[in-house]
Amino acid sequence: MSRLVLVMAMALNDVRRMLIAGLDPDRWVCRIWYRKPDDELSVRMISPIRFSHRSAVVNAFCLERGEPRNFTIAKIEAIELVLASDAMVGSSQ
Repeated sequence: MSRLVLVMAMALNDVRRMLIAGLDPDRWVCRIWYRKPDDELSVRMISPIRFSHRSAVVNAFCLERGEPRNFTIAKIEAIELVLASDAMVGSSQ
């Protein structure tokens, strides 16, 4: 999958937020609103690690689960930058 398709799946500002957090993980994390397989909306706090262009996922450390997770880009509905100092492992808020 091309980079253009990934950008189209996410708003350009959302991509920018993910990149900012990924490039400066000591300062920023992302709060995402993510559509789960059962169509329930979930709020997660993540620290992006990398974008996978081939599988259209974001590899990120999920602060709620305390482990690396894959998030399908098309299922991310919104992204907010949050100061890392305001985030705690084990929390989505």
